[in-house]
Amino acid sequence: QGGKKTVRPNSAALKIFETPYLYPPGIGHGWHGYFYSASIRGAVRKLAARTLFDLVYGMFAYPDGWAAGRVAEKLGLPFVLKVHGTDVHQLREDPSRRRRLRESLQRAKRVVAVSDQLAGEVRDITPNVQVCVVRNGIDSSLFRPGSQEEAREKLGLLKEEPDVLYVGRM
Repeated sequence: QGGKKTVRPNSAALKIFETPYLYPPGIGHGWHGYFYSASIRGAVRKLAARTLFDLVYGMFAYPDGWAAGRVAEKLGLPFVLKVHGTDVHQLREDPSRRRRLRESLQRAKRVVAVSDQLAGEVRDITPNVQVCVVRNGIDSSLFRPGSQEEAREKLGLLKEEPDVLYVGRM
C-alpha cells in the first residue's frame, strides 16, 4: 500500500482491554489517581483472577502510574514506571499532584526515563529509586532525512508557504 506499513497485534497473542475511567477536568487534581484506580479496579480484578502477571507496567507518572502502582501493591507484584518528561516537570510544579508524583516514584521497583536529564530529575525527587534510561526510538527504515522539495511536491504543499508538522500527543 504505497510503502505504508501497518502493524496490527496478533489478536491471539495480544489482547487489549480498554476501560473508561472517571476524570473530572479542572477539579480535584490530587484525586485523579483515586478516580483512575477505582475505575479500573473491577477490570483488574477480573483479569487477575484468570491471568498470571509477572509485573505491572505504568506509563506516565500520575494518575496512570500512581493507579498502576496501587494495583501492583494489591496484587503483590513489582511495579515498573515509565516517565516521559512532562509528567515529571508539570507534576512537580503542582502542589496538589507533587505528593502523588513522589508516591508513584517510590512505589516503583524501577523507573524508566527517556533521557539522562529526566533520570536525574527523578533521582532528585526520590533519591533511592532505581532509574534506567531507555530513549524513545524511531523506525529509521520509515523515517529518515530526505529531499524537502520532493516531500513538499508529494504532499502538494506550496514552496513559498511555511508549514509545521507536529508529531506527538496533545
